[in-house]
Amino acid sequence: MAPLAFMRSLLCLSKGSHPHATCNDPVHFDVWSHHPYTFGGPFGHAKNPDDVELGDLPRMRALLQAGVRLHHVVSAQPVQFWVTEFGWDTNPPRPHAAPLGLAARWTAESLHQMWLSGVSLVTWFLLEDYGGSSQYQSGLYFHAASLENARPKPSLTAFRFPFVAYLNKATVSVWGRVPTSDKEVVSIQLRQGKSGGWRSVANIGSNANGIFQAKLDLGATKNDWLRAAVVGSGSSLAFSLTRPNDPHIGPWGN
Repeated sequence: MAPLAFMRSLLCLSKGSHPHATCNDPVHFDVWSHHPYTFGGPFGHAKNPDDVELGDLPRMRALLQAGVRLHHVVSAQPVQFWVTEFGWDTNPPRPHAAPLGLAARWTAESLHQMWLSGVSLVTWFLLEDYGGSSQYQSGLYFHAASLENARPKPSLTAFRFPFVAYLNKATVSVWGRVPTSDKEVVSIQLRQGKSGGWRSVANIGSNANGIFQAKLDLGATKNDWLRAAVVGSGSSLAFSLTRPNDPHIGPWGN
């Protein structure tokens, strides 16, 4: 059964943008969890209208909120929206999966998309690649005899210190989360082109959960790159202001 169809049945909700009650059988839970594996990058939408990929998470959250509003959910606390499994295979080691650099960008963008959709917890799949020809090569580390000896992928940095930057004319919208998940001063740094030196262009404060965001008038162009840096935590990956074409690659490659 597709996720949204299951939700409507469980929460006694009708279809449509303004769901109404179809029965009066409340269900008890504190957390709603989903696994939004996505084709075509972090902005992808499911082909089936009742399936939920990253771009469809707001629809799932809206349905959950409707169930809460109509008192169809009984919870000991405000109901949480979690993603308890997600990831992107990488090439290497899996042919026809997302290249390492693109997978790292997608990792940061996916975390941003989930945050925008009200997700408060994300569990990544996997910590380390499976060996051999397994389809599960979405680890933050390459496969090794032990995690101590495993080589990290760029995705590890993107997961630990996610940062995105989107250009709208001369204004850049930035978002990220510091590795320590607390209040820090974040330096936004700019580099012109793929090489060269970095210079600090703004300082932003993160909130108590480590989230920072801002709209910055930097006079930047699509040829520029941005990153975030925090004393003691290092830097995020460099993020290009030129958005790449998102190939229609699945979470486990094609």
